[in-house]
Amino acid sequence: MADVVASVVAVLQAAGYRAGNANPGGIIPEITEPVLAVNLERANMEKKTLVIRVTVVTPISKGAKSCETQALAVCRLLGEIGCNCEMQPCKFDAKTEVFSSAVLASFQGNIMDQNWMIGDMLQVRFGSGYYLDKVTSFAAWQVLNEEQALGECVWNIQVEETLDAIRTENVPSGTTKITVYYEGGQEAYNECTLCGRKRIIRDGKIVQIWEATAKSRTIST
Repeated sequence: MADVVASVVAVLQAAGYRAGNANPGGIIPEITEPVLAVNLERANMEKKTLVIRVTVVTPISKGAKSCETQALAVCRLLGEIGCNCEMQPCKFDAKTEVFSSAVLASFQGNIMDQNWMIGDMLQVRFGSGYYLDKVTSFAAWQVLNEEQALGECVWNIQVEETLDAIRTENVPSGTTKITVYYEGGQEAYNECTLCGRKRIIRDGKIVQIWEATAKSRTIST
């Protein structure tokens, strides 16, 4: 996920909503159908919490009930991806003739660069910006051979992720860096070559397994 706002927008759009950033600039378009405006409400680095505001806006012709129904549906949808949601009361703006209701979606996790790691989940990034989906396991190992000491051997890597239907895949070409983030630190595997990919269905979900080799590893905290 490049950033949380973009990821929430992607989830909403995949569910069929007309959603976008709440502050894109330009002239406000006429609202003829329910739309969702998404923005960062607040972040607390000490408590490791981040709140996204999703404002549900409906035209006056749809009535307040439609706005409330859409907001409740957004709460349920975002709850499925691990958010704690609070729906605020529906309001009417006489100037623009629209109803609106805000959903405050709270994430718990860690901030890393421009990305947010929910909870204590393991997270893996290919290159400089492509984060994998819900990573369930990561393994890296070296195998001794007759020509090199163990510390000089290449690293074999296997990453397993559970895919969300909302994301588009981006397969790096050539050599890349694989960075692994976990509670308390991170590891970078350098000059990696992707050498295998397998997709299986497990418990009704698509699981993707990546295989790669790396020439070296660096660790930081």
